[in-house]
Amino acid sequence: MAHDRRSATTVIDAPAEAIFAVLADPAKHAAVDGTGSVREPLDPEPLSAAGQIFRMSMYHPGHPDGTYKMANRVQVFDPPNTISWEPGNEAGDGSVNFPGWFWCYDLTPAGPSKTTVTLTWPD
Repeated sequence: MAHDRRSATTVIDAPAEAIFAVLADPAKHAAVDGTGSVREPLDPEPLSAAGQIFRMSMYHPGHPDGTYKMANRVQVFDPPNTISWEPGNEAGDGSVNFPGWFWCYDLTPAGPSKTTVTLTWPD
């Protein structure tokens, strides 16, 4: 399924390595999620390579159960420049369906201790 893309860019007063470390740690995702949907990691080990799958507990008031789980597969792991993952839904047999959504963070140094962060996602 093809998606149009949206992106947002901001400058953060931190080096790219520090920002990448937060993005690569599922235990920190809830703290930086602006929606309130991301909860705790079900697979708490840090992200380390493309292809790695990590699961997160999620919440949305419109979801039939309120809480649900997402399985995410790392697409790009290029420290400290780019990290992206595609969220999917785990079936009862353990397989995961990835419908084509993604979250991609591109980090570009903007001085000795600042980083331009661009988040790209499907529209």
